[in-house]
Amino acid sequence: IYCPRCKVEQQDSILFQQANNYYKKINRERQKNLLFKHSVIENQSITESRLESYETDCPETKANMKKALAILERIKKGETLNVYIAGIQGVGKSHLAYAMLYELVRHYWTISDGEALNDEYAFKEMKSCLFVEIEKLIRLIQDSFRNKESKYTMDYCISLMVEADFLVIDDLGAESGSMNRNGEASDFVHKILYGVANGRQGANKTTITTSNLSSKQLFQKYDPKLASRLLNGVSKDETIVFKTTTDKRILNLDIGF
Repeated sequence: IYCPRCKVEQQDSILFQQANNYYKKINRERQKNLLFKHSVIENQSITESRLESYETDCPETKANMKKALAILERIKKGETLNVYIAGIQGVGKSHLAYAMLYELVRHYWTISDGEALNDEYAFKEMKSCLFVEIEKLIRLIQDSFRNKESKYTMDYCISLMVEADFLVIDDLGAESGSMNRNGEASDFVHKILYGVANGRQGANKTTITTSNLSSKQLFQKYDPKLASRLLNGVSKDETIVFKTTTDKRILNLDIGF
């Protein structure tokens, strides 16, 4: 027996499922593009950083690459980690951190392909990544005070950084012009970092921080409570330190007169 009402309900159900899957695909794409379209990066060459192109030309870089890969495997298995990458400038901290995010995007993009896997629940496996150079972020927020058309308000930037499943805070401590007379971070910088740290800790999200500062220097430059939040749960297994690696940006530099 033909039932017009049943037919309409069946068609509505199909349309609803199609619309739902379309939304899931759009959301998956949006999460992937957070790294590529919304990261705050001054030096765009960083976006070309890959694990495959990271130079492991000395025992320390080889050991640090091994540790980075181990950290990635733990994250992929569902662990929430705070990671600290420290060392002098030019040793590849930013390269390694961005490459780790790129690898995470690639991994989650693969396992969340609901169409290829014929599994509509796979879409929810997608995770978002964001890379933020803290010095540029501070400048953008300060500029928004004068430029009312700027989207980079303090609230927007904090929300953006809290939203990402995986966040890199790059070059912490390099916020030039944002320090007080004692070389400590200003209240303005503290307010931003507290907002990010509290939001991410409350949401149980992974944060990777790169810096030229040792942990001792971090506690001297920032409020101890903030430094403690940034390093919450960080042990030797979540710390990548460059002590002997040379500055790759000037290694082959030859300036003669």
